[in-house]
Amino acid sequence: MKLHLLLLVILLCPLSYAALTCTIGTAECAAGYSNILKLSNTTNAHSEFTNQSNYPVNLCCTDTNGATLGTAASGLLFIRLSNGTDAHLELPNGTSYIDAAYLSTSAGTLACTYPSTQGACPSDNACLGTISADTDAHMA
Repeated sequence: MKLHLLLLVILLCPLSYAALTCTIGTAECAAGYSNILKLSNTTNAHSEFTNQSNYPVNLCCTDTNGATLGTAASGLLFIRLSNGTDAHLELPNGTSYIDAAYLSTSAGTLACTYPSTQGACPSDNACLGTISADTDAHMA
């Protein structure tokens, strides 16, 4: 089974990276964190949009430099979902799923990379999670 590491890089100004921090857990997002996606579990999970209430696990992110993060469609499409809930995932360049999850910021621009190697996130990246394949994937 091929795993893709879902990495996020925020570019707030040239040659400078934001201090993005993300957590996955059953608690509500802490103050200053934004709920980006909901999951059925912390491993081998189906996903749903944040406006759904079926899943107990939250993917929460914050920019410790103070930018506000959100899920506005004007942001970066970082993953595709097969449905609004009980969804499998697909890389953004896929064509099988039309529902899209976005990550927006009040400052700068966002970019994601999807390396197919396992390991720790580089220091100038924030790991959002891992997906099990390019399409029809589960998230952890």
